Amino acid sequence: MNKEGYYLTKFECFLVLVILIFIDIGPIPVTAFFLIWILFKRPKWFKELVDHIYLSKHF
Repeated sequence: MNKEGYYLTKFECFLVLVILIFIDIGPIPVTAFFLIWILFKRPKWFKELVDHIYLSKHF
């Protein structure tokens, strides 16, 4: 994994979280439901995303 891909993935995660924060301003807590869904379903893409971020550390 190159450094550019690592930072691009972190930036994409940041953008998704910012979008979820703006959606969450309404009366329905979308972020909490999304995180509960991830907790119970354990989608493969989420594990791959976490592995991608933490296995390609560039400090």
